[in-house]
Amino acid sequence: MAFTDSQMRLLKAKLDPKYIRTRNSNGCTLSYVEGWHAIAEANRIFGYEAWDRRTVRASCVWSEAKGGSYRAVYTAKVRITVRAGAVKVVREGSGSCEASAATAGQAHELLYDLWEKNIDTLRALHRSSKEEPDLEQIHKFCCPHRH
Repeated sequence: MAFTDSQMRLLKAKLDPKYIRTRNSNGCTLSYVEGWHAIAEANRIFGYEAWDRRTVRASCVWSEAKGGSYRAVYTAKVRITVRAGAVKVVREGSGSCEASAATAGQAHELLYDLWEKNIDTLRALHRSSKEEPDLEQIHKFCCPHRH
């Protein structure tokens, strides 16, 4: 791989604890890094012009209007590409997410934003490290049932 020694050190470094957040879900404390921070770290480590992400697929697989709110479930996949010299490193992240909102448009916008900035990006960026992420915990944080 064509990553520099400096990039490799940064990729292997522990996260600064001030960027690790927690939340409670179903009696469990979940740790996470917000999507904005993952993006800022990718810019810092790889350079703004040396990586990109794109949504490969996003599909609404279920929706329902009930009791004055609208609920929807999406599946999606995001691809991260890092250019390291002449080498391109490609990682993908995918899964499902559910949200509720007052209108159909708000529910769909919320789901797309969650995918684009959070769950898929975090999953795809995390796959550049040797640890395997706890995808269930990431899913519970990024895609809680919204009521």
